[in-house]
Amino acid sequence: LSKLRPLGFKASSITINSTFRTPENQVDAMIGTRYAKGKDFFLNWFKTNYSDSVERQLLPTIESNFSSQAKLREAMIKKVKQMKDAGTLVSAHMRSGAVDIRSNNLTFEDCEIMETAIAELKAENIVKSGKWEGVADVTGGKTRRKVAGVFDENEHFHITLTVAPEGE
Repeated sequence: LSKLRPLGFKASSITINSTFRTPENQVDAMIGTRYAKGKDFFLNWFKTNYSDSVERQLLPTIESNFSSQAKLREAMIKKVKQMKDAGTLVSAHMRSGAVDIRSNNLTFEDCEIMETAIAELKAENIVKSGKWEGVADVTGGKTRRKVAGVFDENEHFHITLTVAPEGE
C-alpha cells in the first residue's frame, strides 16, 4: 500500500489470495472454475499462462484426462509431483516466489494503479513480472472490465518475485 497510495490508489486494503502452494494446491488453483468453461478455454488459458517447458511436460496429461474433473485433478497432481521431484516447478508459488492479489474487488482505476506499481517494482528489481490475469491477457479484456466491471471471477494480479525460480 505504501507504493500504491502515492499513485492515487483508493481501496482501503488489498487481499493476497495465494502465496506458497503444494502440488495439490497448485492443481486446484489451475483447475478452479476454469474446467467448467470447457476444454478449449482451459487449454488456451494454460498455454497462455505457463512456460513452454511446463506446457511440454503437463499438456499431454491435461489432454488425455480432461474427460472428468476428478480424473484431471488426480492425473495433474501426480504429474506436478513428478515434475517437482525432477526439479521443475509448475509455478513460482511452489517455492514461495509468487503472490496473487485479488482484483475483482477493486475498481478499474485502482487496478490500473496496481499495474503501474508493479511496473515500478519490476524496474526496481523487486519483482520479475506481474500480470493482471483474466483481464489484461484477454483480448479486449481491459475495455470490457472498464465498461462492464468484473467479468471473470478468477481475475487477479499474479506477481512473480525476484526470488522465484526461472521457468514460470
